[in-house]
Amino acid sequence: MPDVPFVSVIVPVYNVEEYLPQCLDSLVGQTLKEIEIICVDDGSTDRSGDILKQYAAKDKRVIVLSEENAGPGAARNLGLERASGRYVMFCDPDDWLVSDACETVWRRIAENENDFLYFSTFIYWQETESEEEDKTRLSLLPADDFRQIRPWELTPPFIRTAESWYKIYNRDFLIRNGVRFSEQRLCEDIPFFMKAVVAAKSVSVERRPLYYHRMHSSSLISNYSNWRDSLISFKKGYDITAAGEHADIFYQSFLPYCINSILFWYKRFTGMNKKLDRDFYREMRNLFLFFDAKHDIARLKGVKYEEFLQVVRTPWWQKRLTEMRKKVFQIKRGARHKEILLCGLKIKMKNK
Repeated sequence: MPDVPFVSVIVPVYNVEEYLPQCLDSLVGQTLKEIEIICVDDGSTDRSGDILKQYAAKDKRVIVLSEENAGPGAARNLGLERASGRYVMFCDPDDWLVSDACETVWRRIAENENDFLYFSTFIYWQETESEEEDKTRLSLLPADDFRQIRPWELTPPFIRTAESWYKIYNRDFLIRNGVRFSEQRLCEDIPFFMKAVVAAKSVSVERRPLYYHRMHSSSLISNYSNWRDSLISFKKGYDITAAGEHADIFYQSFLPYCINSILFWYKRFTGMNKKLDRDFYREMRNLFLFFDAKHDIARLKGVKYEEFLQVVRTPWWQKRLTEMRKKVFQIKRGARHKEILLCGLKIKMKNK
């Protein structure tokens, strides 16, 4: 193995004993042997720490770091500080790589001399044990085999997601530009990616799926208890795009992703808890009002503008009043009948 590994793979680990061996097996079994595997145990309380020690004892390329539970962003940052490879990849501990993933993307990014490179992925659905190629994340990037994509020349919007695990980065590029993860526990990769894409001089795309992303009910994103972190991370991402060179292009790409994502999570995780609904809505509305004051959101492509506008125009008390009015009085019109809801009583009348 050379003095400097070709690739450092950073794995933040927290209570994933069920899935961790599959992840580590995929890494130690890579066809590219000149790698280091930096695993950061983020205060696990299950057997994850013991599993890491077992792999480190068998393979000197496995490096185990430990810290108090501070979240995946802090864990990845600690891994970055320790990394010595020319290039850096990230792998979530419940995911895994195809056997030649590191070799494929390392050869491609080294040959093209890119700042970072995207690659395609599979989505693995744990509950049904089924998989499918992810058609979403790279869908807005050029379809042809471009080797020198300049992000500021792309047509907005070209940002669909911001996760760290379907890319490989030049480590010197990350250090030079101070690209680090947010300390928030949710959406911590948004500021990282936005800083990277704004600073990048060239990127490229590998269309072959090389990574399996596991979707299951216990994943962090499935628990939205830290929803405030997501709003903070989106605001940090916006500040990065608005302050950098070619700002107009980047916030035209980032804002639709930001707004649509927040609307999606609001609809998914509220409605059952009135306090959560109220608090989330108010903070979401404040962020949307901030965006509305800065930009003409209507001219952005791909944004759910009508939903955005409804939130901007409707304070919480008015939203609740409208909902209560609908519960008391509502008319539904069918082909032959109209149904009137009056104080909980349904009255069916034939249309004239």
